[in-house]
Amino acid sequence: MRRTAAALAVVLAGAAAVLGVAATAIAATPSPLPQPRVAYDMHGARINQIRATPDFERLVTVGQDKTLRVWRLRDLALLRTIHVPSEPGEEGSLRSLAVTPDGREVITGGWTGLAWSGQAQLYRFDLASGRLLQVLRGFPALVESLAISADGRRLAVGLGRGGLRVIELPSGRELAADAEYAERVSFADFSRDGLLATTSADGCLRLYDAQHRLVFRAEYPPPADRTEQCRGAPLGGVRFSPDGTRLAFGQQERAEIVLMDATRRMLLARLAVDDPLQRSLCCPNWSADGRRLHMHGVHGGDGPTPLWRVDLGAGGGGGGIERLPVGRQRFTNVLPLPDGELVFSTDAPSLARIAADGRLRAEALPPNGDFRFEWSRLRVSHDGRRVVLPLRADGSQTRTLDLAAPADRAVREPTADDLRDSAPPRRDGGVDAVLGDFGYRHPVHVAGQALALKPFQSLHAWSRAPQGGAFALGSQWSVLLVDAQGRRQWEQDLPAPARQVAFSGDGRWVVAAVGDGTLRWYEAASGQERLGAFLHASEPQWVVWRSDGYYSSSPQGDRHLGWLLNRGDETAPDFVRAEQIERELYRPDLLAAVFDTPATRNAGGAGLGDLSARLVRLAPPRVRIEAAEPSPDGRMLRLRVVAESTGRPLRELGVYVDGLPLLRADERLLTAAQAQRVERTLELPWPVAGARVRVEAETAQSLGVDETRPLHEPAAAAATPGRLWVLAAGVHRFERIPGLRPLPFAPNDARALAAQLAAQRGRAFGDVRLRVVADGSAELPTKAALLSGLRWLQDARPEDTVLVFLASHGTTDASEYYFMTRDTDAADAERIVRAQDERGSVPAGGVPSALTASEILEQLRRVPGRRLLVIDTCESGVADGRRNPHTLLKRSASTQLAVWSAARGDQDSYESPDAPHGLFTQSLLQSLRESAGAPARLEALHDAVSVRVAAGVEKLRSMIRDPRLRERVQQTPVLSAPPVLQQMVVAAP
Repeated sequence: MRRTAAALAVVLAGAAAVLGVAATAIAATPSPLPQPRVAYDMHGARINQIRATPDFERLVTVGQDKTLRVWRLRDLALLRTIHVPSEPGEEGSLRSLAVTPDGREVITGGWTGLAWSGQAQLYRFDLASGRLLQVLRGFPALVESLAISADGRRLAVGLGRGGLRVIELPSGRELAADAEYAERVSFADFSRDGLLATTSADGCLRLYDAQHRLVFRAEYPPPADRTEQCRGAPLGGVRFSPDGTRLAFGQQERAEIVLMDATRRMLLARLAVDDPLQRSLCCPNWSADGRRLHMHGVHGGDGPTPLWRVDLGAGGGGGGIERLPVGRQRFTNVLPLPDGELVFSTDAPSLARIAADGRLRAEALPPNGDFRFEWSRLRVSHDGRRVVLPLRADGSQTRTLDLAAPADRAVREPTADDLRDSAPPRRDGGVDAVLGDFGYRHPVHVAGQALALKPFQSLHAWSRAPQGGAFALGSQWSVLLVDAQGRRQWEQDLPAPARQVAFSGDGRWVVAAVGDGTLRWYEAASGQERLGAFLHASEPQWVVWRSDGYYSSSPQGDRHLGWLLNRGDETAPDFVRAEQIERELYRPDLLAAVFDTPATRNAGGAGLGDLSARLVRLAPPRVRIEAAEPSPDGRMLRLRVVAESTGRPLRELGVYVDGLPLLRADERLLTAAQAQRVERTLELPWPVAGARVRVEAETAQSLGVDETRPLHEPAAAAATPGRLWVLAAGVHRFERIPGLRPLPFAPNDARALAAQLAAQRGRAFGDVRLRVVADGSAELPTKAALLSGLRWLQDARPEDTVLVFLASHGTTDASEYYFMTRDTDAADAERIVRAQDERGSVPAGGVPSALTASEILEQLRRVPGRRLLVIDTCESGVADGRRNPHTLLKRSASTQLAVWSAARGDQDSYESPDAPHGLFTQSLLQSLRESAGAPARLEALHDAVSVRVAAGVEKLRSMIRDPRLRERVQQTPVLSAPPVLQQMVVAAP
């Protein structure tokens, strides 16, 4: 029964005081507004806990980024990311974790539920499917620690305030409680016989018997000058030995682990290390056989972080302590494995599995920038449009993000102009702070006044306004602005720590570099967040978004942007990636409006509210992979999939393995009876070892997506040569557009490439199927003929390779690419030109006689196998710098095509000076003919073609006398392909 409003108000006010937040900050239900989040295969902030399933096949982690992640332990491949209901700021941060003894379920908690009820709650999830099974409620403070008894029937819940609770599973009924804790219950652990041990920040170790009675309580170190217990320094982790006879616990402020006899409650040994830089040894972990103990804690050195190991033998005390240098980041957890190997997590965050001899066996690293660099290395331009910053904590790998540059040059190596036109943060007084291990220590003084911060809100960065009078501060969970007297003007919550902050030179913007790898732009006057950005640290991928959801990105950068949508606190939230709705939101032309619009106006509409309405209208389906496992004979992948409509009818269901589509067109299409919900069990070939499974459910407007990897992989299918399907199109004459220059070489290109690939029958491919649609051929290159040819490709099988070659005139507006066919008419061409002049877009369907990128990809998305789209179009560049390859690739992000363009979007595609072909196609033909005795793979073929095109461009330039005209002759082929297609074979000798 729910509390009355009056009683609930009292509870909320009390809880708010305990947690150090204002009672008015507590909402009745989770916010429905979209929360922008980065999306990648690693936590976006510190990993707080790791646990293994009892069979040591899965690893489970939780972090401050408000996600629970499930990994395949042997290679640390991510199996699933699970989001919990959350808010900007602390709510949703996961601090505790327990895996059920059968390894099927996990329970997690932390700062969970406090924002809307004033009480914490726990979430129970199914590990295989990620389904939220249960919400356990009624905990008066954040949940610091969790432990499950060996029989799976009791759950110990250690609270940040209010002591210990023991509840029954799965009912949630309270079995016992101990409120006599002066501080938080930091760690809890059950022995195999049912004893329960806890450590607390009040300095006491406590033991409870199987009937939950307190049988031992003692402060360590024992107080010398007082008799009152449990007022000491905080203790660290506590762990029973595998046989339950011993326990070890650590300390947060001393470099010492204590070893005890668990049955007689006697001290066995104090394990201290001989290293003055070891500030603490918080965390002990036993080996599976109980013979060794691993220890770690805070270390003050700059070298590799030490992990300490002591061999205890079969009995009590310890032998020599061995130092294992295994990493440079601060450990958060260490997990010994049965074979002597270790898995450890860090606050970077990262995961690693190392062999008993210290060799690295597997590693999972974040793709985001690590912004814990020296503050002066961050530089922001006067108008805030350009940011220069390192992507590594050591200050290396510096990049410029230029929001005024064209998309293909928005992220680059810094130039002298970038450095000259930007400046680091001002730190010329006003803030008095001392840097510690976890940020600036409390209290922080601004203008002589102590800054009021929330509990756990450590400060990481600060910057003074260019004109003085205000300070921007970056904290653990927020960015805030205070005036010259230290009075708070505004504060905006974040999903991760603000590592760096800086003002733009004109004082209009506060730019924050956040721990999840994002940059955020806030209006200094209002505190409203206007822009966010993410830069991949190891790939040339990036994405920049407005608060209303419109974004620009590199060809595949929108994989890393999404929005979390709460659905109450009893249901797992939706997470919608930009790639699921990119047709609506990919608008590079709208990014500049953020800087051009006066601060008093809302750039781009109603912000998050407008985006929320748009997401409801687009209604991406919900997709869940219930199971991915080998078939009984071990040769196929068996998938159990559920897809549900959220408003719009389902049309198609696609299955991909590392981007390769496995379903034919007739298998993808759904019936009217399946438009609202579909459940399928599929058995499919497994073409690539170590691959990821992706399932998509499509509506007319959006995609629903789920991804995983099988815990146990099927045997990879035997390599059998598939067929090569070639659709080659070349347009010479444009009968309905008087004055448009003919392209006599385009049909030559199509026929010559088809003939050369026909020779691959019986070599790289078992068979070659050809269809040439070109002037002078049996099929003329009308739009209807091209669409018919694209539909013809749908007879391909998953083991086949499909190549589409298009040669003609091509152009773009702000959001679409147009391929000119033989029957494109002048009126449609005029509509495109007007849209270009107005820097806008023709409405969908407004150019019916041209072949659009959307139409091409609508057909190709239904084609299984490896797919390569080759575009050799003249006039592909446009004067204002819009990039048609990027526009085209936005339409292929979900289907993972390889797209090979003859030129960048601001360049023309020239004819060869040496042969009756386009320069790009002539280079391709030569490279195919001269591939050196080995299969011609796409990435290597692109490199060879690029060299030949560059030589051809130089020859064309040498024929032009006017230096201004000569400089304009540029052509650079562009290839965008997922890794599995970069190595696809196009031809064999």
